[in-house]
Order: sequence, then structure tokens, then C-alpha cells
Amino acid sequence: MIAPSADNFRQIHRLPSPRRPSWRSARALLFALLCTSVPVLSTLSASPARAAGAAEAVADRIAQGNALLNDWQLDEAAAIAAELDGQLPDVPPVQALLGAVKFHQGDFDSAVRLLRRAAEAGEAPALLPLAESTLEETRGALSKESAHFIVRVPAGKDEVLFPIALQALEQAFERITAAFDYVPRHKIAVDVLHDARGLAHVSSLTEKEIETSGTIALCKYNRLMVTSPKALARGYSWLDTLAHELLHLIISEKSRNTVPVWLHEGLAKYNETRWRGAPGLALDAASENLLARGTKTGKLITFEQMHPSMAKLPSQDDTALAFAEVFTVIEFVEKTIPEKDGKRATNILLETLANDATMDEALRASTGRDLAGLQRDWRQYLGKRAFKLVPGAEPKRLTFVKDARGAGPAVDEAEEEAALKEATERGAAGKKHVRLGNLLRERRRLKAAAVEYERAAKITGVTSPALHNRLAGVLLQTGDVLRARQWLDKTVAVFPDDPQTRVLLGRLAVRDQRWDEAQKQYERATWENPFIPEVHVALLAVADKTGDAALKTRAEDALRALAGHAARQVDDPLFVMADAPAGALSLRSEPWGRVFVDGVDTGRFTPVIDVRIAAGRHVVRVEDPVSGRAASATVDIAASRTRAVQLVLQAVTEDERRALLAAEAALRPPPPPPPVVDAGVTAPPEGDDDKPVPPWLLPDDGYGAEARPP
Repeated sequence: MIAPSADNFRQIHRLPSPRRPSWRSARALLFALLCTSVPVLSTLSASPARAAGAAEAVADRIAQGNALLNDWQLDEAAAIAAELDGQLPDVPPVQALLGAVKFHQGDFDSAVRLLRRAAEAGEAPALLPLAESTLEETRGALSKESAHFIVRVPAGKDEVLFPIALQALEQAFERITAAFDYVPRHKIAVDVLHDARGLAHVSSLTEKEIETSGTIALCKYNRLMVTSPKALARGYSWLDTLAHELLHLIISEKSRNTVPVWLHEGLAKYNETRWRGAPGLALDAASENLLARGTKTGKLITFEQMHPSMAKLPSQDDTALAFAEVFTVIEFVEKTIPEKDGKRATNILLETLANDATMDEALRASTGRDLAGLQRDWRQYLGKRAFKLVPGAEPKRLTFVKDARGAGPAVDEAEEEAALKEATERGAAGKKHVRLGNLLRERRRLKAAAVEYERAAKITGVTSPALHNRLAGVLLQTGDVLRARQWLDKTVAVFPDDPQTRVLLGRLAVRDQRWDEAQKQYERATWENPFIPEVHVALLAVADKTGDAALKTRAEDALRALAGHAARQVDDPLFVMADAPAGALSLRSEPWGRVFVDGVDTGRFTPVIDVRIAAGRHVVRVEDPVSGRAASATVDIAASRTRAVQLVLQAVTEDERRALLAAEAALRPPPPPPPVVDAGVTAPPEGDDDKPVPPWLLPDDGYGAEARPP
């Protein structure tokens, strides 16, 4: 779900810009001027009348500066603020204006200092609380710049976003500015926030509104604000979102902030894919289903309901439907109204609105109809439009993780939960098969797990991708490449943006040594979730095979950023208390693979360099997710010493794998005893997922008659 832009756009028909001075009156401003330094007094001391006139002039300039900020004309507002600051640096209203400009420029520290100084005069600027919370939320952020952007991210794993974001933003800038015939004159600040709480701290939205509507980004205060993909359990289309918010900024500046929400969102949604291809590619299968259903029943979101912000809509489904509607409004305009003098109708519309026209006047000039006529003709267009319906496809639910500022869920954990949730929504039968598949997979009964996942997939259909990814991944591990490819082809056709589907397609390409295709698929996964370690390890392997030095550098930088992020203590087998005896482990393998320590998935991939590990004996295993090859070693770690291990992965039989798992299990501490209630009676398990594993889950993977569920 793409987020709305600013939540203070004017009503559906344009209202005049506020022109009131930020100070209450010229008389109050005059008093402030007279309370400042002697050099200022000398400019106003000729006569009370001239002093009052000067105060009126300053008040007008301050009002003009604020109006320009409201109209998204940052450069002009900054020039006025700088001029006034040069003349009257100690006057609170001037400090308040300059502080507002600094805030819009992304200099939050200077903004807070100036706004606090202005508040000392007794009238605290309304912007001060937001500036303070924004400063606190972005404290410690790291930044990198490109030709047109300054991107700031929280220190840690979010540093992996830098090269991906800057490249996509520059592509978006080039193509979108050309399409809209408008080029911003200032560098554009982009703030990446930890999570929904962070986005709430830098905006006027509440955390509840953000999570209810699925809002993950905003364009306001002349900058872009996006939630890190790590805040969502399976990521989200964050690069499309960056382009979407850039469009909001360009639309606001070009039109002087005269565009209503429905038009803003329609233009942004329809054009957000320009950074990577043609416009009009953003309507997915689930959105088409929603729109077709709404068109048939007549239950559509009105333009009035979209005001003042899509983020105020009561559910993610309503938000998705609203975006689908406004997408097709622009689709209707672009496809049915010819250019005039080489200009598209939408550009004429924006330029006309910028010249103080009403919405009806601007629509007549650009489309030949007023707003009522546009709505009527669009609904007729919608009634005849052919929809690509995918039965059962539902909008992707954005699930905000609870620990985005910590480690968050591991990829396998997120995929397992998503697959179970998908099946649960389709009934108890699908849930049962997925649960059994998960248990079998965990016990390395891969063929049996594939059978259960396939049974669940036949029940649920291609309604969402996690279950199909689970099935395809297991089929790949068992060597059934043909069936894995068939399931992935079905999935990617309906859900082209799913990151795990792209990872699995990348594995297939690596298996076939199609290096260009592997790079394409793994890089495509970063458009939704750039925090999957396998992606960057695989890209490093591709770089080695192809001699791509630039790709190698990017992959190495990404792996350093991810490795530098501390994992959750409770789940990380490599976590060691600071005062506990520990050594270091360096682990390499040929080919690369996923690292297990004492049977626990670390979430890391080889190479692992000098990672801290508890002193003592450990079993280290590496598995290749592409071919299923594996290797293990028993290592003794001495305190304050480094142990280097090099493994060559080989095919293993099921008997060998089970022996390896048994050796790992012997090193793990025993599970805690079950809870006990009165009279020594063991408390019953809570919920279906806590029931004991049936004994028929234990036989071999042949899944013959003796292994089938009763």
C-alpha cells in the first residue's frame, strides 16, 4: 500500500492561500522590533509612523514567506527568510520563519534552536513540538547524497538502503521531471524512519491511523518520509513508494499546492512506476479484484471521503480501493484525452491550477469537462473497463513487526507465519496441512512437507504468495526443480513484487548458472525487502562469476551493514554475554550457504568473519539453499582465540542428514519442563499450534502408506 502525501491539501475545490502574518499583528511585531538591539532601533527611530510602516512591511514579508512555504515554494521562502534574518536576526517572528524554512530544508537542529528562541518571546510557534519530535526521532541518522537527493537512514542495517534508494531516486527524478515538465531547484531530503511510531513522530498522523490504513510514507514539509522496509514482516514496495512520494513533491511544487487529494493520489499512483518502466503498471491483481467488485456493487470510495488524507480511511481495504479508483481516473484521462500543443492533459491541469483557476476551470481547460462531468465519464469508463480478475486475490496486508528497532523476525519465521495465516483465512483444512508441512520441514522430512504444502495450495489457490513460496522452496531442496519452477511461474504471474518469489527464482538461475538472470531476480527482491542476507551473498557470488567489480562492492557493503546489526539475544545462537568466556569463529564455504550453529539457524550466510561465539564445543553446519548440499564440522572454541573453518558442501543422504541433526540436538540444552498447576497436573496446551506432534509425523520422507496421517 502506498501512503498518502501531505494531509493538509486544500478542499476538493481550491481555497485561497492563507496570507495572514505569522505574528498576531503589526503592532505586536513593532513591539518585538523595539525590544531588539540598537542597530534595529536606528532603522525605525525616525518617527512612530515610519516605525509602524516598517513593522507592517516586515509583517507582510513574513506572511509572504509563510504563504510560499504553504505553496511549496521553498526556494523563494528561503530567500525571504535569509533577507529578513540579515536585517532583523533577533526578532522572534523572523526567527520563527527562518526556523520553519530550516525545518522544511531538513536541518532539524537549526530549526529547533530558532523556533525555541522565537518561543522565548512568549508565543511558541505551532511548528515547535513537531520540530522537536522530528529532531529526536532522526537523531543519529546517517546520510548520503546524490545529484538531487539527500537520503538519511537510521544507523545499522538500514544502511543497506543507501545505494538502492539513491539509484532508484535518480532514475525517478530523470523520468518524472521530464514527464511533468518540472524540475525542483533544491536537493530533496528523504528520511527513512524505523517504523510506524517513527513516521507518527515526524508527521501529524497517529500510530494507530498509520497501521489501520497501511500508511507507510508521506510527502510533506518539502521532503519525503518513508518507513523502512524492515518495519513490515515481508517488506513492501518501498522503491515504488519513494517514486510515489517524489511525484507528490513535484505535483505540489508545480501546482503551488492547489491539487486536491484524489487528484494528487491518482497522479502519483498512476506514474509511480516510471522510475522502472512505463506508467500505469501499479494496479495489481488484488486491486483489480477490489475495483471490479466495487464497480459491480456501486460501493466505491467518494472523492469527499478521501479528504483530507487517504490515511484517514477506516481500513487497508478501503485505502486500497481508493487508490485503485484514483489510478483509473488518471488512466481514463491519459488514454482518452489527446495532447494539446504537445502537452498531456494532466500537465495542462496542473499548470492551470497553479494560475489560481478553480478545479472546474482547470478541468475544462485540460479535459473539456468540469468535475461532475469528469466523475460521470470516468464511471462510464470504469463500467466498460476490462479487469484482469484473479479469483481469491486479496490486497497484501501490511503487517507491522513489533521489534523493527531490534532484529525483527527472521525471513524463515516471517514466511512461515505468512503461509500459515494465508491458509487459515481459507479454512481449517488448509491450516492443518500448512501446520503439518511446517513441522515436517522443521524435522527435515522435506518430501512429506512438500506433499502437505501442495495439499494446502490446492485448497487456497493462488491467493497470496507465501504458501507457494514455501512449497517451491522445499521442492528445490528435494531436487524437484521442474515442479518448483512450475509453482513459481504461477506465483510470479500474479504477485510479481513478492521478494521471496524473486529469491527462489534467483536460486533457480544460480543453479543453471544463468548469472544475468540471477542478478536480475535477486536485485528485484530488494525492491521489496533488501534485508534478506541471501540476496547479497548471492549477488556477491554472481559478481565473482562475472567479474563485476561494482556489484561486488555493493554486495560487500550490504553484507557489512547487515552483519553489523545485533540479532535478538533470545534467538541468536551466537549471542554471548559480555562477561562470558568467548572466542571468535571465521567460517567460509564453497559454495556459499546458510549457517547453523548447534542446530539453530543463525540467519547468516557464509562467509562469516570473526563472529563472537561462546567458548566450548559446537557443531557448525552450512547448507546451500540452491542445491541442498551441506557440510558440517565439530569445532572447539577457546576463550579469546579465533578458529577458522573452511567447508566444501556436498550432497548428503537422508541418513547422513539425520545423523547430523541428532549430533546437533545432543549439544542443545534440554527444553524447560512443562508448566504445572494445582495437584501436580500438567496444564493443557493452549491453542491448536501447541498440540503435541502426532507420532505419524516421525517416519521417513518416503511418505508411503505407513507415514500417512490416519
